Amino acid sequence: ILEDEPCCGSILKRYGYNEEFEQIGKNNLALLKEKGIRKVIFPCAGCYRTFQVDYSEFNKSGLEFFHLTEFLESYLKKNPYAFKSKNYKKITYHDPCHLGRHSGVYEAPRTLLKLISNTNLLELDALRNYSHCCGAGGGVKSSNPELAIQMAINRNQEASDQSIDILVSACPFCERNLKDGLTEENNLEILDISEILNKTFQKELSSEVFDLSQSKSEICQKYMNYLGKYPEIFSDLVPTSDMNFAIYDSFESFENEKPVDIFHVKRNNEGIEIIWGKADDADLELALSKEAVKKLIQTSTKKEYASLFGNFYNEPDMEKGWIDFLLHKRTKTLIDMGYGKFAEAAGILEDEEDAL
Repeated sequence: ILEDEPCCGSILKRYGYNEEFEQIGKNNLALLKEKGIRKVIFPCAGCYRTFQVDYSEFNKSGLEFFHLTEFLESYLKKNPYAFKSKNYKKITYHDPCHLGRHSGVYEAPRTLLKLISNTNLLELDALRNYSHCCGAGGGVKSSNPELAIQMAINRNQEASDQSIDILVSACPFCERNLKDGLTEENNLEILDISEILNKTFQKELSSEVFDLSQSKSEICQKYMNYLGKYPEIFSDLVPTSDMNFAIYDSFESFENEKPVDIFHVKRNNEGIEIIWGKADDADLELALSKEAVKKLIQTSTKKEYASLFGNFYNEPDMEKGWIDFLLHKRTKTLIDMGYGKFAEAAGILEDEEDAL
């Protein structure tokens, strides 16, 4: 990190001071080369566009430039982490002019936002290359502040018309002006993409198995131990969520409410507790055939587990395996608690919005 980081000079370029802009640009490139830097990451869309696009006319440095969203998209593909909103939120993304239509970066921010569980990413009507400006760019905020604020009010209203909870951008200038355009009637939360990722970042979940010895069923013990190895299966759930897992040796025993064994999984702030026995106040109760459990515990990822889980629910087979469940709370309540995300991943629920 440079101790005395100079301005990129973007505003000079926008106002037509081309010679002064080029001199600042060459000085910046020379400084980075002098420091032995090879790659530069920009959290600011304007700075990124300036270095990546505008400097290209005279840049001979060989330096590589990345917007923060491009870097994070690449990094998280190789080093996956979990992101989860505490409460269910509808979010949308505002394409910054500098990052979108001037630099062609559209997918990376959306890919990152889709990683945040317990949220629904919706698109505004004006998006990507046709996105409306926030009102701050090109010197408008300093030269015509009233126009800049009105443009921000208009953009915020587009989000409010879709009942959006959080409007996200990937440009500090957009964030600032959109916040300045908030009105008393508008309950939007406006965040930079780095802020929402930081707020929703999930530490690796812990797991603990209790009272395993009390289970007299080998398949139940195996299932409890399996879930203890893959707590990320429950990463979408909010703390205090609790669900029963009842295992049956036939569909007839399910109809007669006579499970082979039963345990429950409780979500806490740090991870999950897997406890033998039935929870009296569970949010829902899963009913699983022994054959389904035998196959589920062979999976090794949350995605694979969810896919197979959905197959057993959507296409039950009395011999190959089946899954059913009983809800003890309203569907909307369960979705708000995070159950909807897993159901959607499993193909049980097509869209959380359709269930509300």
